[in-house]
Amino acid sequence: MITRFVEKTGQSWHTLERKRLPAHVWESDPLTRWQERIILVMCLIAIVLGPFALIPSLLLAYHEGLWKIVWLDCVVYATFVWILLRGSSVPLKVRAYAACLVLYVLGVGLLFMLGPVGAGYIWLFGASVMLSTVVGLKAAFITLTLNALTLLAVAVYVAYGSPAWALHLENALEKWLVVTTNFLLLNAFVSLTTALMLNGLKRALLKEQEVGADLRRSEHYYRSLLQNIHEDILVISTDYIIEDINGPVLWLSGEKREDIIGRPCFEVSHGLYEPCDRRGENCRFQEVLSTGNPCTCIHKHKLPDGSYVWVDIVLSPIKDSQGKVSKVIESIRDISSIVEMQEEQKRLTAAIEQVGDMVMVTDRAGNILYANPAFQKVTKYARDEVIGRNPRILKSGRHDDAFYKGLWQTISNGQNWSGMMINKRKDGTLFSEKATISPVFNEKGEIVSFVAVKRDITEEIRIEEKLRQSQKMEAIGTLAGGIAHDFNNILTPLLGFAEILKDDVPPGSHLHTYIDGIQRAASRAKDLVNQILAFSRQAEQELKPIRLQPILKEALKLLRASIPKTIAMEQKIDADCGAVIADPIQVHQIVMNLATNAYHAMEPAGGKMTVLLKQVRIEDKPPRYPGLRPGDYARLSVADTGSGIAKDVLNKIFDPYFTTKDKSKGTGLGLSVVQGIVRSSGGDITVYSEPGKGTEFHVYLPIMAPRLEKAAVDPAQPIRGGTENILLVDDEEPIAHITGLMLERLGYQVTSRTSSLDALETFKAHPERFDLIVTDMTMPTMTGDKLAREILKIRPGIPIIINTGFSEALNPEKAAAIGIKGFLMKPLVRSELAAMVRKALDEAGNRK
Repeated sequence: MITRFVEKTGQSWHTLERKRLPAHVWESDPLTRWQERIILVMCLIAIVLGPFALIPSLLLAYHEGLWKIVWLDCVVYATFVWILLRGSSVPLKVRAYAACLVLYVLGVGLLFMLGPVGAGYIWLFGASVMLSTVVGLKAAFITLTLNALTLLAVAVYVAYGSPAWALHLENALEKWLVVTTNFLLLNAFVSLTTALMLNGLKRALLKEQEVGADLRRSEHYYRSLLQNIHEDILVISTDYIIEDINGPVLWLSGEKREDIIGRPCFEVSHGLYEPCDRRGENCRFQEVLSTGNPCTCIHKHKLPDGSYVWVDIVLSPIKDSQGKVSKVIESIRDISSIVEMQEEQKRLTAAIEQVGDMVMVTDRAGNILYANPAFQKVTKYARDEVIGRNPRILKSGRHDDAFYKGLWQTISNGQNWSGMMINKRKDGTLFSEKATISPVFNEKGEIVSFVAVKRDITEEIRIEEKLRQSQKMEAIGTLAGGIAHDFNNILTPLLGFAEILKDDVPPGSHLHTYIDGIQRAASRAKDLVNQILAFSRQAEQELKPIRLQPILKEALKLLRASIPKTIAMEQKIDADCGAVIADPIQVHQIVMNLATNAYHAMEPAGGKMTVLLKQVRIEDKPPRYPGLRPGDYARLSVADTGSGIAKDVLNKIFDPYFTTKDKSKGTGLGLSVVQGIVRSSGGDITVYSEPGKGTEFHVYLPIMAPRLEKAAVDPAQPIRGGTENILLVDDEEPIAHITGLMLERLGYQVTSRTSSLDALETFKAHPERFDLIVTDMTMPTMTGDKLAREILKIRPGIPIIINTGFSEALNPEKAAAIGIKGFLMKPLVRSELAAMVRKALDEAGNRK
């Protein structure tokens, strides 16, 4: 029952406060609310208990006529009623001063009218304490001063005014002064301490209010911050319970916030029924609890829909005042896109690292930021040697400043540059590259870097150059073939008429000697044609026993005309050197290559070239001659006094296409071809050279055994003729005439035609009349091989001989495949022609 009374009283008081106190009081600080409440209580006490104080005043007024006290009590009562009823619109300090003022007036009145027995000093004390409580320290000082002045005024009044109440007191003034001093001391003690306490309390409350406001603002700020973070933030207690989450849904589990809070983290995150560490698994949460340090991990998490995401989890401890972990903050961030980007970057980096082309990235100023392994392989620079440096370290000096200025201007303007440049490796060697340099832009369209993709095309350029050189050689060969054809056509009647004339001139006469000179000159011309064909690599290989001396002399005569006079030539050719088995044309090619290299090494200063031929014996197999067997060899040596060959180049000179000469002076094939020819003949080639002291090449070819050399010399066979009928075809009238004349002198019946079509018609008219066909290969309208095919269609098996000055379209093998029985090269020699004609006729007759 008492509890219900207290609850009702409390509710009534709360209702009264809401009605009587100003509305702003509830939004103000706690001290102000309490000061307002004190004024309200004071007014209520004055109104409720005031009438009880008025009754004694009425009795006193009735007996002693002191109605002033009654009027004074009424004024005080009315003031408190007004404050209670109308005070809500008046400021707190005004109401406090008004209430204390009437109390002060009441106290002063009682003191002057009744003295100590009137208890006026009690009202002064109450006014002072109340004012200091409600207003503060300043008001306490003011009331203390007023109280002191008032009591002193009463003392003066006692001393000089002699009030009636003082006459009944013995030593009234002294007693009043004692009361006054003690009252003022007590009044000061209570008022000042109360004011100071309340003043400090007010500051503390205001500070607390500021701190509370700051905390509320911070809490609101951080709460808003957490709510707007695109990550799930969980607050987890030390016993694994999730206490809070910043979002409405935990995206990893797809569950709502209210369904998550209060559940263990291992259940929500992993679907387990006990902590991970109890299952023997690594638990980062437990690691944070045990170490007190933050922890991070990257985890592949399976979503409710079955898909997987990569998440970055950060666990941070919250510690109490003793430094113990009280809670753990766990933030979860989806980094799937970052992981995919990193994987893509790894794949891209791996591709760039493994690509065969050079890749280089520079900053806006052109300083190298990245270079792939291909760049290092080609330039010979290690990556750490070029990072931070400018690509100008590769400049070869082959391009002028305008070239680089144009390149830089192009890429600085945001355009791609493509082209070929020559650069220099770390070891100083040059290489050619095909490059594409492109600017790299940021999202603002600003150039932030440059990327260069470059390919080493040194080998490609070299191959292209060799191809062009081969094409040149092919063109030279074609020209040489044309020259050979025409020249052999000229030589054929020259040699033929000389042979016929020699038959008609008596032996021993001076004309006979002149004819021998003509034949020798024509034979030299024939050999010269063969040498031209050999130089153009169009002659067929013919291995046979040969002596090197005449070939060397002939080659050096040919070479002497093209060597400058500043280069002296010395020949030391041993006439007793034995014969070798080789192709004379290839031997000629060996001499020409070695001699040409020698005089090129002495340009333009000049020098001396020495060519030696000597027979030597190799007894054993020493390291100096690893490719030779013991036996006798012809050693051909070509030495020069030129610049020599560097040691680092010496082991490369026999490599195909390797050359140190200018493009106009060498193909890079000469020495490799020479080495191949020599080794295919069972020999070898060596070289000795010192820079500045010249070079010596030594070619070793096996010497034939003397018995084989003698057997190889074919004794002259007598020239045989016949009486058969021969159809001769050649578009050159002089050749047809002299060939027909040679055949007629051998006893044959000859029908000559200078047109292949006329010859075919003649044969068609009398196909059984002719025993043999001798035709030129290169003729207008119809070539010799086509004529042969047409004739064989008409009369299969008829022997046919083809002669030619030069032809790429037909060789002995192709001729035999067609059914042709003989193949002769111009210029025609009577003995060779007679032997070939007789052989063809005899073989045809045998088959008959």
